[in-house]
Amino acid sequence: MLTEVKRCADSKDIKGLRYIFADCLDVDPTFAKYESDYEYCKGIPGMFDSYTEMTALTMDESEWDMQYWDNLKADLMKNFAARRFEHMVKVARVVYADKVARLLDEREIQERRIAEKQRELERHNQKVTLEQTEQKKRVEEARRAEAEKQNRRTDGEGSPQEIQEKRIAEKQRELERHNQKVTLEQMEQKKRVEEARRANAEKQNRRMDGEGSKKGKGIGLIIVAAVLFIILIIVVLKFNPREIGMHIMLPGQWMQRSLGGMAFGRFIV
Repeated sequence: MLTEVKRCADSKDIKGLRYIFADCLDVDPTFAKYESDYEYCKGIPGMFDSYTEMTALTMDESEWDMQYWDNLKADLMKNFAARRFEHMVKVARVVYADKVARLLDEREIQERRIAEKQRELERHNQKVTLEQTEQKKRVEEARRAEAEKQNRRTDGEGSPQEIQEKRIAEKQRELERHNQKVTLEQMEQKKRVEEARRANAEKQNRRMDGEGSKKGKGIGLIIVAAVLFIILIIVVLKFNPREIGMHIMLPGQWMQRSLGGMAFGRFIV
């Protein structure tokens, strides 16, 4: 339905509809564009008046000229009767014969163009459908080839569960090798630490042994000196007992005097 016809029909604008159809035959004397809309509007209450005779309706096409047409159109605006309008539809095709022929030619050309466009669209759709079918076929073939390849790989390696178990076992072996490596490194490190500790202990023992030897020598010297001192006291007491207190109180001076006296005695002798 044409837009203006639909708008007036929906709003029950009878006057607007009458103006549209009164002028439609001047626009399209073939009445092809308005025919279906007219059939719809015939059912709208109040669309048409009862027929009143004005200009006599003649069926003689030789009398169908522009003057006759203008009279019919003027009568239609006064008495919008369905009988008069439908007679005007026939008259318009004669009065506007040239325009009707031109419109029909244009419509035929347009229809051919539309038909050609439709055929082009159909060919395009067929081409697209064929390409989609071929693409689907290639995808399916690729999927099948991949599935066969996967099946061959699976047959060579075992079932998916076996493949998974092999992967887990390989991971376990890698973990064990890593743990063995770590354990070996720890043992080597412990060995190096133990060797370093032993070397340090031996070095410390040698240092302590050296210090003990020095202390022993010092003690030995002290003991020898004490023995010599006692011997000297005994010798002195044997020859001069009264000097005991002196030798005891002044051992250094006594030793000097005793040694000097002994030397002097040897010199006299």
